Amino acid sequence: MRAGRLRQNDTVETFVAEPRANDVSVDEQNGMVYWSDQVAGTIQRAPVTDGQNVETVLQGLDHPTGIAIHAASRKLYWAEWNRVRRSNLDGTVLEDLLNLSAYRIGFGPDVFVGVRGTTWGHAKSLYR
Repeated sequence: MRAGRLRQNDTVETFVAEPRANDVSVDEQNGMVYWSDQVAGTIQRAPVTDGQNVETVLQGLDHPTGIAIHAASRKLYWAEWNRVRRSNLDGTVLEDLLNLSAYRIGFGPDVFVGVRGTTWGHAKSLYR
């Protein structure tokens, strides 16, 4: 992942370079960008203003993917192999929301967070 912002002269300024990042979510309210690294099993974050001070929020995860932020509740949602989890934005208070092992999906679903709750999806199906 190369995240950046457009400068006045239409050039892109790179402020975070993470080659293994696979999902990105922005916390506009607090000015942070979050991303997951499936290989390292981490979720990291950095300020959107300059990308400095990269912080590992969560580690030891099982292929985290599909990250989403619910700003009103200050929660971070993501999927791992066969489950959906959440934590506070700083990685504290880790919770398992849904165990999908009975569905035999074999990989993490996508997670969508909206004003009416959390929805997870896989292939052509959506669930709440």
